[in-house]
Amino acid sequence: MAQFYFNDCLPQTTSCNIMTIFHDVMSEYLRLRNNKNLQINNTLAVGETPEKTIVCGITLKSILSSYNGNRDEKTALNALFRNAIVLSNQWDDFVDPNNLYKDFSFNGRNAQYLAVASDNGMIAISLPIEEPLRNNTLDIDVFDTISEQGESPLKIENWYKDNTDYIRPLLLPRAENQLDTLKNFFSGIGKRFVFSDKFKDQWNYEINNDNTKDRIIKRFEEASRGGLLFPAKDDPRESKYKIVRKDDRGTGVFELRLRDIGVRIYFACDYNTIKILLYGTKTSHQGNGQESDFRIANSILNKM
Repeated sequence: MAQFYFNDCLPQTTSCNIMTIFHDVMSEYLRLRNNKNLQINNTLAVGETPEKTIVCGITLKSILSSYNGNRDEKTALNALFRNAIVLSNQWDDFVDPNNLYKDFSFNGRNAQYLAVASDNGMIAISLPIEEPLRNNTLDIDVFDTISEQGESPLKIENWYKDNTDYIRPLLLPRAENQLDTLKNFFSGIGKRFVFSDKFKDQWNYEINNDNTKDRIIKRFEEASRGGLLFPAKDDPRESKYKIVRKDDRGTGVFELRLRDIGVRIYFACDYNTIKILLYGTKTSHQGNGQESDFRIANSILNKM
């Protein structure tokens, strides 16, 4: 499980609206943490308690008190920091004895706790109020006070909201395995399968409900039993009963339909191989949205 650390190694002052930035970053963190497909520890790590943590001249406690998110979000954040792992209180559990006589700095500021977080494989949460904090990794300068020499910098993975695409693979190191249940179904009936990169990302990161994934697999099973796959065929029944519908433009793209939950899976399928192209939801579209998804799926198919 990924362990996040709130990085308080920040400048003393800033012209940025610290309240707004804190709100944007931490509300997005809560969304990430609530994504069941991502392996994130429920407990946040901090250097000091909110009363002692200074964020650009303001205590973290004051920022939390003034937080302007919705009530549930505010409650969740207060609980997050109230129950956090406080590194200063558990120093012996986290600090590397070899580092007791070293000074650590980031952008000229004391980075003692940031270094401990790095040693323990944590991921920093940084408020992106200056350019050095807007990097995928942070370099922590190391100075040995005994030898009076600098050492190779420590590195820590860094998330600052706008680089979520970079961090996501670190939160799900075996993301490809999330597709195993779907792969096993097609392998079990002796058929080949290919997934587009777009669909892999959607399956791993966008479809957060395991029940939805189970329903999709069961719908493929139903379509297979009904003779609508290998090769794909348009379900001859009237629209509201169709399991599989073809693209009327003759592109060779079909959609697997789960009408009750508003889900569509776009695919192409010959006698031996199915190519799964795109996941779509009825609720995300207005008007001719499904036709638009057919066009997107066809474009993906032409590039595979």
